[in-house]
Amino acid sequence: MPLWATFENSDSLGQPFSIIFKLGDDLRQDMLTLQILRIMDQFWKKDGLDLQMSVYGCISTGQAEGMIEVVPNATTTGRIQKEYSGATGAFKKEPLATWLQQQNPNGA
Repeated sequence: MPLWATFENSDSLGQPFSIIFKLGDDLRQDMLTLQILRIMDQFWKKDGLDLQMSVYGCISTGQAEGMIEVVPNATTTGRIQKEYSGATGAFKKEPLATWLQQQNPNGA
């Protein structure tokens, strides 16, 4: 079972910071993917394309352990797929497309 920890920010204007500590999951691939997304986001922004990316933090602290930053008020893909398509939602691409369209009605 992952451990969820929330830390208070010493800055009076700062928000609390939450992480999930996972044991038994190899987060090295997650780290690599997130690093690539950060780099790609920089390239896209340099070319005038801001996709409003919020790349969360992830660090592997061992072969099968690590920490993941919690993104406040985020909706998981699993929740979207289940809500829009039931138990078989993970095998379909339409639930995510529908959710994205509903969240961005102006196409922005």
